[in-house]
Amino acid sequence: MAVLLVFTRISAFLVLAPPFASRSIPGRIRVLFAFALALPVAPLVVGQVPELTSTWVLVGAVGFQVLCGATMGFITLLLVSAIQAAGELIDLFSMFAMASMLDPFSNTNSSIFGRIQYLIGTTLLFTSGGHLLMIRGALSSFKVLPDVPPDLGALAKLLIDDIARMSVSAVEIAGPVLACLFLADLALGMVSRAVPSLNVFQLSFPVKTILTVSLAAVAVALLPVAVTGIVDQVVGQYQPALVMLGG
Repeated sequence: MAVLLVFTRISAFLVLAPPFASRSIPGRIRVLFAFALALPVAPLVVGQVPELTSTWVLVGAVGFQVLCGATMGFITLLLVSAIQAAGELIDLFSMFAMASMLDPFSNTNSSIFGRIQYLIGTTLLFTSGGHLLMIRGALSSFKVLPDVPPDLGALAKLLIDDIARMSVSAVEIAGPVLACLFLADLALGMVSRAVPSLNVFQLSFPVKTILTVSLAAVAVALLPVAVTGIVDQVVGQYQPALVMLGG
């Protein structure tokens, strides 16, 4: 029973939490990975296993573990998505968003720099050991033994704050590039007023393309610090979220 409950929580976490939720990782590998993590942790939670007096007790225990794992995975998904959102903002301001195409890994339309930012951020996450910190934080969640009732209102507020934090982080990562593109739009607008016969819209495409490609290195240079801060925020919110859930 202890192995089952631990396996359920870790599996729910891996289904949602990037980079483990990527379609490039086969589902069978994620299942085996979750089972391998559950084996050494199960002896630590034997004392927390509820007494099985009926089938509904088992269903409730498994459902609660799914909820806990999904909550941690959703928090991870929200905050890590700030990296790709920064690239999406760059594409939006530079008009590269019109060149979006289907991303087979996420099964959604992804623009050029949004995909590049996500791939670089994922690479930095693995090279810096951030994925190990996330797994360690998820495994440490079994040590949470709150003596307070669930507070779903506080949990909802935490998730809403994470959405706002994701938006702010995306703007901070892409801020230098967005500022330069805004100044370019302002300069092109002034040129349009000074020379009305000039086709500024047609001129803006090569200008913005050159600026975006030249300044993309600035946004990439900010990613290592951003990834470190995001991992710290993600791991730091696992236990408070589980306390709000009551377990």
